[in-house]
Amino acid sequence: KGHAHHKNINKFTKEIETLQHKMEDEEAKALAGGGPKDKKDINTWGGNEIIAEAKKVQDQSGASLARTQKIVESCETIGQETNLALKSQTEQMKNTNADIVGVDMRLNRADKVIKQIARRLATDKMIMCLILILILGIIGVIVANSTNLLGGGTS
Repeated sequence: KGHAHHKNINKFTKEIETLQHKMEDEEAKALAGGGPKDKKDINTWGGNEIIAEAKKVQDQSGASLARTQKIVESCETIGQETNLALKSQTEQMKNTNADIVGVDMRLNRADKVIKQIARRLATDKMIMCLILILILGIIGVIVANSTNLLGGGTS
């Protein structure tokens, strides 16, 4: 596409140069008196021709002004639509931020609960170890009494 556009640009540039040279040649002929009959010196125009030309320029200016006004209205519409879209996106971002804050608070709360559970689990394991030691101690005393290892038995 870029190559094709470059060719078109070069083509149009050459056409513009050719037309400019033709215009210069015609102006030179007109100044020499050999120009086309339809081009007149503005000083030789009649009142009707001047009024017609002024009306033509005024019509062109009015059309240009109407096109400009349409473009301005289009830009205003686009600006209003963009403004609404930005407001909507801002609202979405605020809602997302609020959701993130809520999730963060819930994560902190869950972290505290997990730490409490871990402490309770460690405490429960320590209690289980103490109970196991007591049971083993009781069993050891019973076994020692039954085998007379403690020396407190009857002889």
